[in-house]
Amino acid sequence: MVMKRREAIKTLAVAAALPQAKKTPPPPPPAAPVDTWKPRVLDAHQDRTVTMLAELIIPRTDTPGAIDVQVNRYIDTMLAGYPVSRREEFVQGLAWLDGHCLNVHGAPFADLKPDDQVAMLRKLSAAGASAELGPGVRFFRSIKGMASTGYYTSKVGLEEELGWGKNPAEEPPGCSHPEHGKR
Repeated sequence: MVMKRREAIKTLAVAAALPQAKKTPPPPPPAAPVDTWKPRVLDAHQDRTVTMLAELIIPRTDTPGAIDVQVNRYIDTMLAGYPVSRREEFVQGLAWLDGHCLNVHGAPFADLKPDDQVAMLRKLSAAGASAELGPGVRFFRSIKGMASTGYYTSKVGLEEELGWGKNPAEEPPGCSHPEHGKR
C-alpha cells in the first residue's frame, strides 16, 4: 500500500504541474546571426554602386550572381590590400561614373533605372579611349576584371559555373566559350 500511495502522490504532482507547463511559452528560436561586415575602403554609397555594377556584370540566372557570392566584399578586400594609388584610382573611377551619370541622367549610377544602367555600361564597353569616356572605360575594365575574379574564385563560381570539383589539386576547366579557347 505504501507503493501505491507514492505512485499516487507522483501522479498528482505531475498532474498539478502540467497546466503550469502548458502556460510556459516555448523558448524563442535562436536569433539569426547579425551581419557585421563593413567595407574597409569603400563608403556605403560606393559599396552599393560596386554591388550593383558587379551584379550587372555577373547577374543571377539559373546560377547565383555576383550579389549572391558577395563580390562587393571581395572587391573591397582586394582594394584594402592594394597600394594607395591603386585604391585612389578605383575610387576616382567610381566618382567619374557617378559624375558622368549626374551630367547625362541627373542621378548617380546607383539611382538610375536598370535600363539606363545597362545602357551606360554598354556605352563604356563599346567606347574606345575617347577623351570624354576614357576614365570610365578604364574603370569599367578594372571593375569587370575584379568582379569576374571575385565571382569565379568563389565556391559557386568554381563549382557551379566552371564545374571545378572539390579537389584543389584538380586543374580548373577554363573558359568554354569558343572565342576564348578552352585551356
